[in-house]
Amino acid sequence: MLLLSGLLGLGIWIALPTRGEVFETATAGELGVPEFIGTVAEPKPLPPMTIPQNPFMTDHQFGRIHHDTYNSAVVDTIAPLGHELDVSSRVMGTSAGLCITMTVAKNGIVYANCISLPAMRLVALHPHTLEILALHNLPARPFPPVKGDTSGGVYYYLNEDDNPVILNADNHLQIFEYQGDLTGGDWEILEDYDLNPYLPEDVLTQSSVIPDWDGRIWFIAQQGIVGYIDRATEEVQILTLPEGEVIQNDLAADPEGVYFASDQALYQVSADSNGIPQIDWREVYERGVLKPSKVSLGSGTTPTLLGDDLIAIGDNDSPQMNALVYHRSADFEGDRLICKVPVFGADESTTEGTFVGYDRSLVLVNTYGYEVPRGDLRDVASGMVRIDIREDLSGCDIVWESDIVTVAPPRLVTSNGLLYVYTIDMDMPRDVQAWYLTTVDFATGETVFSNYLGSGEMWNNVMVNYQMSPDGTVYMGTLNGIIAFKETAQ
Repeated sequence: MLLLSGLLGLGIWIALPTRGEVFETATAGELGVPEFIGTVAEPKPLPPMTIPQNPFMTDHQFGRIHHDTYNSAVVDTIAPLGHELDVSSRVMGTSAGLCITMTVAKNGIVYANCISLPAMRLVALHPHTLEILALHNLPARPFPPVKGDTSGGVYYYLNEDDNPVILNADNHLQIFEYQGDLTGGDWEILEDYDLNPYLPEDVLTQSSVIPDWDGRIWFIAQQGIVGYIDRATEEVQILTLPEGEVIQNDLAADPEGVYFASDQALYQVSADSNGIPQIDWREVYERGVLKPSKVSLGSGTTPTLLGDDLIAIGDNDSPQMNALVYHRSADFEGDRLICKVPVFGADESTTEGTFVGYDRSLVLVNTYGYEVPRGDLRDVASGMVRIDIREDLSGCDIVWESDIVTVAPPRLVTSNGLLYVYTIDMDMPRDVQAWYLTTVDFATGETVFSNYLGSGEMWNNVMVNYQMSPDGTVYMGTLNGIIAFKETAQ
């Protein structure tokens, strides 16, 4: 998800209203745009995902940016079906800024890690009013901003105790606990591990952390370093990739190992019988050229795991990127590559968002042309595609293609069979941004409905994805603020 390096590296800083205000917006009628397009959805339920429960992760679906350690972007919850929406917003301003990762704890409180120059902030938010209940200043990132810097704890997760686990910009891994309730509280640091003695000088750790099934907390550094810390012994182990490789995206994990894509290859790593990190396998892909909306070469996707033995990423090939599916088991012998499917238009094809991964299906969107941080969707190449992997693993097929334009990585809700994306009215003048919740039928690729949410630059999501929740509220970080919406009928 290289968009984060654009956000963090370029530095988002604009004149904004005071924190705590709601977004200024016009009604749909005042703008002259439709309030609602399409029809109310008739749910088409899908079987819920069956992903092994990581014993060191929270046991619900809302504890990571991509929901689970498989990065499926799939949840089984209630979500809008096209009825009237209750929309709320909150300007975060210079106190917190753009909140990229939001998680929903079992106590119902929303936790978020937000960009604010030069630091990051960990905040607890009231799930309905979006008021800040607690705010903790995390260590400052390099300043002035470094292009490609994704440090600061963006890719955090909630552990088995529902506590945020964060790798900070000063190379300290910390575990936090929110102590409070819906009226307010504070953050307490429960554990603090200093990784600096084990890392070369001037290493820029990424924010990505993930637990394996034995409780090790794995992390990555941009300069091609992967490692883990053992919470029980505080032992730290480091593995260095081939010279010149860079890691920009998030990690995935299953009971067998940990997965990531560098700017040159896809990896599975694990700890051997002596606890030493090892490369189980490595698959080189086409890293391509620097395209619009990208800040570096290589894949813009975090690996998506499917079933017991499959893994998928996008490459950065030209004139078209490819969706790649591989066998992931370390014991597999032979050619790991199952399929290489060209997607989207020639010379306008890339993606900076993780795939949806459900059963044997993948869904991805085209983000070619979006310029972080204030990109206009009217400059973005269209495209959303569903690809299915054949049952006999002889290849993959495109099931449907849509000309929808969005840069928000989709979310699939199995209770209704809808994909949720974020769009604008493409027919309005460029100085008008009318933003919509839009849904797409997972089975057919047809757009079902679009619900107007708000207008203006503050509603720009800067490629951030939705975070669904147990009660049907949908959250999203936007340009120095947060929006939330829920059907009034729910």
